[in-house]
Amino acid sequence: MILLNNFLSIINNKKTIYLFVHDNNQREKNFIELFDINQISYKLIFRKKPDYLHIFDNNYFCLNNSILFYLFFFFSKKKILLVSTAYRAFFFSLISKHYVLSAYDVLAGFTCKTFNLHLEKLTIQFTQNFIFRDLRLKFFYSDLFKSRSKNFIFIPECLIKWNDKKSKINDDVLRCAIVGWIDNDKVKLTNVIHKLLLMDIHVHIYTNKWCLCLLKKDFDYFNENYKNFFHIEGRCFGDEFIKALSNYHFGLSPHEIDNQLFPDKNYLRYASSSRVVSYVESGLINVFSKKSIYLDFFCRKNNAKKIYMHDFIKINSKKELINLYNDQIEIKKIKIKTKYFDKIHLSNKIYLFFKNI
Repeated sequence: MILLNNFLSIINNKKTIYLFVHDNNQREKNFIELFDINQISYKLIFRKKPDYLHIFDNNYFCLNNSILFYLFFFFSKKKILLVSTAYRAFFFSLISKHYVLSAYDVLAGFTCKTFNLHLEKLTIQFTQNFIFRDLRLKFFYSDLFKSRSKNFIFIPECLIKWNDKKSKINDDVLRCAIVGWIDNDKVKLTNVIHKLLLMDIHVHIYTNKWCLCLLKKDFDYFNENYKNFFHIEGRCFGDEFIKALSNYHFGLSPHEIDNQLFPDKNYLRYASSSRVVSYVESGLINVFSKKSIYLDFFCRKNNAKKIYMHDFIKINSKKELINLYNDQIEIKKIKIKTKYFDKIHLSNKIYLFFKNI
């Protein structure tokens, strides 16, 4: 009882913003980096212990209990709820109106499963305050955001620190990285991986165990036939991750077949991507679909290196890819060209947002 009272006294600090992490995807890392710029007091509260906990200071609680998570969420004052998709905040939208929702992803445009889509719409109807990661949520539910009761700001993932001091490839070794979720459905890269391996290009995979299970058949084939060039690296986080990525040359993002599998073409157009941010911070050439308008805007406004997947898959020799890489690293250096991706501007936006709601 004493422990509970102590905890409740901590979460009732009106000067502190509490980040309730319902689904672990590292989005909280971007918030923390922006909070630090304006010295905004914060506390992380995890529903489940993440495997990347070591990248944070001791400014967190790991509850490992959903009931306690709901309880402390209800009693806390200033709070951001971080979820993987908006519908997963449905219960929270019923028990509290005084919170800010930050959804990593959106179902509208991605799936036709009506039940979860209905929950997603209800969640947005019941929620008043939002922080958008990209343009999808506001685009697909634009009619709901016309209400004057809705408060929202756009806080995209941005570059915090980066390493674009890359050297030319003087030998015959070319390395490509693939980070995050991949599968054999909407988020597919299997055919591209195979083509790269046929050209004796190293492919390094950073993904979770679930994706490895989904692609076991393909990856077993690659391991058996291209074991010197196919590398499963597992998961890596923080500065160690950026350091590892800096050893590579190209960073690949789905989708190799553009957006034929999406119910709405605008899903891919307006989607953000954490992996693209990591590729840019590590000085890699980004490879992504030409249909990804938002990612294209992000790369242009940060002066990042890029090539469209449509053009990338037309290249049939490693020498041509090496020449392409060597040409781009000489002329492309990171330069943030707009306030929309400037970390100081974004930090000020968050500060004013919480001051006014």
